[in-house]
Amino acid sequence: MANERDAFLREIEEEVRKERLAKLWDKYGVLAIGAAAAIILTVAGWKWYQSYTQEQAARAGAQFIEITQLFTQKKNQDAIQGLEQIVKSGPAGYGQLAKLRLAAQARKDGKADEAIIHYEALASDSSADEILSSFAKLQIAALKVDTAPWTETQNRLNDLVKEESHWKYAARELLGLAAFKAGKYDEARQAFTELMAGSGTPATIRQRAQIVMTLVSRESGEAEKAATKAATEKSATKDEKQKAGDTKQ
Repeated sequence: MANERDAFLREIEEEVRKERLAKLWDKYGVLAIGAAAAIILTVAGWKWYQSYTQEQAARAGAQFIEITQLFTQKKNQDAIQGLEQIVKSGPAGYGQLAKLRLAAQARKDGKADEAIIHYEALASDSSADEILSSFAKLQIAALKVDTAPWTETQNRLNDLVKEESHWKYAARELLGLAAFKAGKYDEARQAFTELMAGSGTPATIRQRAQIVMTLVSRESGEAEKAATKAATEKSATKDEKQKAGDTKQ
């Protein structure tokens, strides 16, 4: 009896796992997963089946994979030309993925400005998948974090740090880093404290937050010391001038 009950429970557990996977697949479909230097693309037909026939989706997917494989064969120019053609005349979904792949390659080649152009083309596309367009916005902010003013980076990330954002943890980390670079230590401290305390924060981001928080504490301490020293010196100079004036009188 116990064995039958255990088998029954295992069967239910398996069905629950399958249902969760199905829901995830229905929600995300074709998803481009990005890293700092490159994007690993997983392509399937479900996401684009709503707009195109299964045969068309299969043909477009096969073409996309064939073109991206040219990068592994060191035929980068051919691959880039193929992706640009998909952007111009391919199915909308694969055109979006092509923009991401072009941006990733430009970034890998050290062409940050070119990568930003590709990301902005996707970010400004009102018909683009929200997950992909918000990822493009995140990458633009990341590429500009060393040069853009603090307020510009903050404005770029405002929507991405919200709770419903797919990229909220990465966006919050980037916002904290931008604040740190701008000398906004209170804002940086708040961002990294929330990342360290959040139960859903990915382990790698939590670890980086702890490291940067140490730097924030050290730098903010040094800044406070420098400010105190400057104020003390200013006060001393003022007193000396006051004394000198009294002596002349």
